[in-house]
Amino acid sequence: KSQDIFLEYNSNGMAMPESLLNIWPKFKGVGIGFSIDGMKEKFEYLRYPGKWDKFIRTITKLHTYHKSGNSVQVVIAPTISIYNCLHMLDLYNFILYSTPPWFSKTMPIHVLEGPAYMSPKILPNHAKLQIKTQYYDWIKKLQLKGNLPGIRSGRSNNFKKIAIDNMTNLIHYIDQTLPDPDQLLNNFYTNTENKDKQRNQNWKEIFPELVDVLL
Repeated sequence: KSQDIFLEYNSNGMAMPESLLNIWPKFKGVGIGFSIDGMKEKFEYLRYPGKWDKFIRTITKLHTYHKSGNSVQVVIAPTISIYNCLHMLDLYNFILYSTPPWFSKTMPIHVLEGPAYMSPKILPNHAKLQIKTQYYDWIKKLQLKGNLPGIRSGRSNNFKKIAIDNMTNLIHYIDQTLPDPDQLLNNFYTNTENKDKQRNQNWKEIFPELVDVLL
């Protein structure tokens, strides 16, 4: 029976057909994991040819669905790469402070399986040091902030603790190394610039914070 079935989706959030919203109430529940690696132009670069506005429209539809008394569980689950390793902080802020209270305030992070030249592990030590500094600053600010919007103290503190643990683990992950990182970093530059020419994009304009730490 449909009342005994919990539906689970993995999606890039580019569409939310009304036909789905109409049949979901017949089921026990719905869970959606959105593969979102960044916001705005960063999302559009990393999930080309996706559009951030389409994702926001999807979230708006789900908010209306939830306000109508329906249950839906939504989580953003990015994949970390050299491109977005600094942007993870902004994305987590978006989840904590700019999504509705019913939205999951956790951010499970997928580790990039390949190619190796897209791993943040290949970053030079001076870049990793700057990244770690920014992460620890973010953690300190989060510890000092009050409750998350619309969420009571106990749950809010729990979500903040999970966020701090996640980001601390991410620091340790980025701090690891790969064999021949200098060659991999050269491969990153070459492959990224070739891809940018094909798509008429410019990674340096999209990820200036990455450019800054690589200097």
